[in-house]
Amino acid sequence: MGVVKEIKCQDCGPVPIHHGLSKAILIIDWFSTPFNKFSIGLTRLISKVFNGFGIDDIGYIFWLLSKVGLAKVKYEPDDLNSDRARCIWEAANKRGIKVKEIRAFGRTLELFVAEYDGKKLLFEALPRPKGPRSKGYYWMDNKAKMRTEFMKAGIPVAFGDVAFTFKGAKKVLDRVKSLHSEALVSGKPSGSGLVITKPHIGSRSRHTNIHLLTDQELMRGFKIAKKLSPFVIVDQELSCMVHRAAVLGGNLVAVLRREPPYVIGDGVRNVKELIEEENRNPKRQGPYFHQIPIDEQTEAELARLGLSYTTIPASGDMVIVRNNIGRSSGGSNSDVTDLVHPDNKVLFEKVAVVIGDSIIGIDFIIEDISKSWKEQYPCGVIECNSVPFLDLHHFPLRGNVVDTSGALWDIVWPEAKVVL
Repeated sequence: MGVVKEIKCQDCGPVPIHHGLSKAILIIDWFSTPFNKFSIGLTRLISKVFNGFGIDDIGYIFWLLSKVGLAKVKYEPDDLNSDRARCIWEAANKRGIKVKEIRAFGRTLELFVAEYDGKKLLFEALPRPKGPRSKGYYWMDNKAKMRTEFMKAGIPVAFGDVAFTFKGAKKVLDRVKSLHSEALVSGKPSGSGLVITKPHIGSRSRHTNIHLLTDQELMRGFKIAKKLSPFVIVDQELSCMVHRAAVLGGNLVAVLRREPPYVIGDGVRNVKELIEEENRNPKRQGPYFHQIPIDEQTEAELARLGLSYTTIPASGDMVIVRNNIGRSSGGSNSDVTDLVHPDNKVLFEKVAVVIGDSIIGIDFIIEDISKSWKEQYPCGVIECNSVPFLDLHHFPLRGNVVDTSGALWDIVWPEAKVVL
């Protein structure tokens, strides 16, 4: 039996993926674009057919596979399951919904069967209301297509474009610099003269580079993004906090502020001492949050800001010490659901209307979520997710826990009751 080679890539972060396979999938997706309408119609037809056959027919196939040791059924989560799956499973149990997972070849496929009151539902990763998937489900993860649709609907997005060549990427950088300079001269809000690069579909922050100003920096970021995708998104950098909104059944359920590693000054201790104090936080000892690294990358980010480990920040000053918002790099998050301004709530729910789907995760950059987006520039949606990580709302570092998994079951099977 062959040995599976471990994939390592510093640009992928803690969860690396196979570069060649990722790019191949995206190329196939690109060539299949002209047939999207046909494929969506075919998918809806298949959905109706399988709804007619019933879930037991699919289950029977896996039952046969289990007899030859190729598939197994799990009735409770274990170490192979993601936090997202565990939260969905736990929320189902509270409602009297029975969930079992189908595994093949000893691996989790995130393929589940749920049963309630004699009704059954087959789902992958997250349960969805029965019926064909929306058209928006097939394009919301595509950042370029998302931008086009949102601009037509008047939803704010970062200025940028998708580039196949470095020449195309440079055009975006030059335009961003020009807009920045024009705004400074006119006295209008200027936003940033920097850009970011990232693969045009998927990513989860993989192969994303920020703070790009020079042609040399852009070239490096472009090449890194190209390893995962034939097309590269080049966007104006929105320098405020990323807010992740969960919109389920058309309603805003929760908003989480995703934060890069940072410390708050007290006017007495230096940056290194503040990091060491934050690292003593019990919640930063794992499994969800980790300590802020004191290393060369942190030192480099401080230097970019004109700071060092020995700098003593003024009382109340926030100092961002790394540019990666991932939890494995010391990033954190805070629940801010109760702070969301009514205009921002309306905007998030408008996104759901434009996409037309019942499950949407929105990444929105804005300085202050408690103030209207109409009064803050720049701000905008940077991406949407069709299979969002709802578990993040269950485990905030700061703020309230929001049961987004339970809220999802409430729209899938509203008749199910919570078992106390």
